[in-house]
Amino acid sequence: MWERKEIMSKKSRSCDSWKRKYEVISEEKQEGGNGFVYFVRKDGEEYALKQLKEKYIRSDKEKRKRFIVEIQTVKRVSGYITGILPIFDDSPSEYWYVMPRAQPIMNKIKQDLCDINKITEFVLELSDSLVQLHDKRIFHRDIKPSNIYFYKERACLSDFGLVDCSEQDERFTKSDKGLGAIFTIAPEMKRNPKVADGGKADVFSLAKTFWMFLTGDERGFDGPYDRVDNTQALSKHEQYKNIHLVELEELLRDATDNAPEHRPNMKEFHERLVEWRRIQKDDVKSQDSEWNFLSHLLFGQNIASSAIWAGAETIMNVLNELARLPVFNHMFLPTNGGMDFFQAELAGEKGCLYLYTDLFQCYVVKPKALYFEGFGIDYRWNYFMLELEELEPILTTDKDQLSEYLVEDTPGHYVSAQNAPYKVYDYDSGEKLPEGFRVVMRYLRGKFLITEKYGPYNGITGVYDARHNMCETWKFREYISKLLTVTNAVKQLGIEEDQVLHQFNANPFTPPMENLPSTSRKTMKEYIEKSVKKWDFSGGLRMDEPCGKISVIFQLNEYKLCRDGFFHQNPTPSDVYHLFCRSRMEELHTYMLDYIRHHYGRTEYDMKDFTDPYIEVHIDYRENPTHLFDEEEIRVLMKEADDRKNNVLVIDEEGYAHILTDLRQECWYPVHQEAWFAGNVYVGKYSELLDVKRSYENLLYGWLEYLKNRTPVFADEQLSYGRLTVLECLDEIRSFYKESP
Repeated sequence: MWERKEIMSKKSRSCDSWKRKYEVISEEKQEGGNGFVYFVRKDGEEYALKQLKEKYIRSDKEKRKRFIVEIQTVKRVSGYITGILPIFDDSPSEYWYVMPRAQPIMNKIKQDLCDINKITEFVLELSDSLVQLHDKRIFHRDIKPSNIYFYKERACLSDFGLVDCSEQDERFTKSDKGLGAIFTIAPEMKRNPKVADGGKADVFSLAKTFWMFLTGDERGFDGPYDRVDNTQALSKHEQYKNIHLVELEELLRDATDNAPEHRPNMKEFHERLVEWRRIQKDDVKSQDSEWNFLSHLLFGQNIASSAIWAGAETIMNVLNELARLPVFNHMFLPTNGGMDFFQAELAGEKGCLYLYTDLFQCYVVKPKALYFEGFGIDYRWNYFMLELEELEPILTTDKDQLSEYLVEDTPGHYVSAQNAPYKVYDYDSGEKLPEGFRVVMRYLRGKFLITEKYGPYNGITGVYDARHNMCETWKFREYISKLLTVTNAVKQLGIEEDQVLHQFNANPFTPPMENLPSTSRKTMKEYIEKSVKKWDFSGGLRMDEPCGKISVIFQLNEYKLCRDGFFHQNPTPSDVYHLFCRSRMEELHTYMLDYIRHHYGRTEYDMKDFTDPYIEVHIDYRENPTHLFDEEEIRVLMKEADDRKNNVLVIDEEGYAHILTDLRQECWYPVHQEAWFAGNVYVGKYSELLDVKRSYENLLYGWLEYLKNRTPVFADEQLSYGRLTVLECLDEIRSFYKESP
């Protein structure tokens, strides 16, 4: 078989006859381990032509034989096994062949942002093809991402240069020479490929390749897959943190076992992947699977109804097992609220842990004990409770405060987090925090509750009031037991569980009055209705107000401020008090609020219920502007703003831009935009001012809207007048500066 192929003398070999048949598209060629790939064209169709390197053609008998076997194998099997990149033309004597120009599979995955389901479909297609090859005793032995292409709407194998098949010469593979790709090769293929099981080696390489598809990391990982290793764990990738992974991770672990006999064969690999996909698409089956896996991991065969763990490191390990599974990772805080738990680490402070959420928040806690409470077959009500040791406060003197917002600048040392958004100790001096500082919420005491993410407890909206932190641990178990009993009873009556969960919103661990809505608004409303006609603001009014470009009146509910200093209902236009100066408007508004606050404090009403009444300011804009703001004006204002305060950009009636820190006044101007809340670094000396251009353009379109209609405008992207460019908008705006109102 081999002698016939090697009979030609070196002088007689001419290896470039293909250049007479094909047009080379690009002089650049891709280099592989054994050959070059050229992109060529014939009859308008593009192809990839692979040719063995000249040095191997001349001096490496084994590589020449492998190349010929590759051609023969692909041509033989591609006709009846799908998923093999076909060979359209070849020359065994010149050591080249022609394939379709297909898309590398990694490019396809990245370009289309393929999700886990699509990637799994690719691997199922590959494993199906490999099952058929293995049935014929044909083993690829060089599976890696660069040897897989997207062709005719599916994943296809290529590069059979290391193929092992039944018709191959038994002396073909040298026992002392490793075969395969460095990042996907099975360990036995490194040691003794001649006696290694090619089928189990393909399973190993396909599993490694699958992981590379999912993570985009073609360097892979060393050794067997380990779901606990954060450098390997799929659950630590953002796109998979809420995906059911149990059977998939078990398959990756088994398929990459160092011992070939412990790996599944290719058919078993394919079947287990199909089974994982079936479970993953079913929410109920996914939750059952994850709870069974978790309970076996924590308790073995005998599942406890209650359990307790102590010690920071032990508790950390248990918590991280919960974090790796999306089913049991929803965490309720000792204070109001909750979110998904992501990871636990030993903290810099002695005896403490860092608890990270999926929103990258970090809590410092000192664990006392972690409790598990189970409820038999209805595991959906099971929960974990983390009880904390008490910590001494760092800054606060409020004994009722449960937590402190801090910066950990060095391990175990804390300072105020007031200036953390700016990465400095002090806003004014600019003294920088060290690299690697950590913003934390340090809990002084309390309990965290971890439940099933989509379980019934999480379906009760009221439970985000931290009721689990308002009672002893045994009492909370008793409470959950009652909820379980009630929901089971209503299900016996044919009522769906989610139809009654809202009935449990009331907190059973607080006095009844605290479950009622606050009455402060009602109290304030009653006070206004009773007093509005009695308030005398004449001390703040001037009858000789100078004329200006605006005319302002004040209104409280249906009452308008009149020239006598009192609010009247339905006054005549001549009785309504007008002023015409912006500074006087702000002065009088402040005067009225101070007056109301002072008189409220002298009544029987409780001052803690006081809220500033909303006194409406109605402005009539009387003249055209004289100034047109520009982008640089906006940039300077934003840079000079103090980000420690709330800020909002406005345009006044003259056309000048201003930054306000009292957000109640934003509607007092012709145009305003969305506010920047303190600490978000949109403005100020530490900001990169990424919002300048957007803000300027929004205000421009808002300014045009105001000039057309003479009514206040909230400027956002909705006002962009899709048909107008910025220059066209400016042209229209300038026309108003030439006209009288």
